[in-house]
Amino acid sequence: MQKTNMEHRSLTVTWFFLLAVLVTGCDNGLSPDLASIDPGFSGTLRVVSDFPPPDSVRDLRVVAFKVYPPKDIVFEVLSGRAVFSESLKADSVVIPYIVQQPGIEGKYPYVVVARQYGPDVMNDWHVVGVYTKTNDPKKPDGIIIKPNQVTKGIDITIDFYHLPPQPF
Repeated sequence: MQKTNMEHRSLTVTWFFLLAVLVTGCDNGLSPDLASIDPGFSGTLRVVSDFPPPDSVRDLRVVAFKVYPPKDIVFEVLSGRAVFSESLKADSVVIPYIVQQPGIEGKYPYVVVARQYGPDVMNDWHVVGVYTKTNDPKKPDGIIIKPNQVTKGIDITIDFYHLPPQPF
């Protein structure tokens, strides 16, 4: 009789263990959402000039446009045909950045650093750097943002006092 009672306890413990594993193991471990990362791009901004007065750098952002040259900057941004970084601090000669969010996959032929220099958020912007592999800001290079990837090495040189051609 003791052997049967021992077998019964063993079977009960085994079932309890299996049930615990099943309950705690179902955490969407194979879910495709957990296996993916938000697409984007990243790099380093290198400032090669003196910094302008702080009040003339109200905002600094990396912006990638799906249309080049952009015809209406505000429309491009509001319509989602441009993506941009969070506001960056212009307090170092080397500024790392990342632009990453769901749904931005695609081709972006024009990637720039834009500076808001005045109080009018809709109009007071200059391009202060252009992504180019040839170091010629008149010949911008585009990027392709792929699903589930962050494209690295999109480095841009900034010269606050020798502006590249302005697209607007």
